[in-house]
Amino acid sequence: YIVAYLKEQMPMLMGKERKQQELINDLPSVFRTVMKRYNLAPGDFPDLEMYRSKLAEQDFSKFAKLKPQLIDQVEQVLAYDIPRLMEALPRSVDSRPRMVDPMEEHAAAAPDAGAGTPPDYGEEKADQPPAADNPFGDDD
Repeated sequence: YIVAYLKEQMPMLMGKERKQQELINDLPSVFRTVMKRYNLAPGDFPDLEMYRSKLAEQDFSKFAKLKPQLIDQVEQVLAYDIPRLMEALPRSVDSRPRMVDPMEEHAAAAPDAGAGTPPDYGEEKADQPPAADNPFGDDD
């Protein structure tokens, strides 16, 4: 989706280099636009700086256009075909992962050490700001 959007924004004749540089510089806005247009989550996008450096090496005018029928086919495979194939695979009770209670595991490792003290699981500190929902900024 990102590549198709970048291709769509490119001029036909003149000013391609300038427009490409503008798009690279304004990549957070590009990501927000694509995220809204295709109803995608921020976690579906690559690292901003890494992607920016990769884009600098490309010619956007040579990108292929988005083919909606191919996207539909991939979504069909992911939504229906793969789950159907997974259901056809043999299952074994012994092959399922065993859920381990971290409290039991902690107590078994050191039965007397830290009795009555819950283990530290690296919880967020109260003085730390909450993580942003959208790493590309707000639209406002």
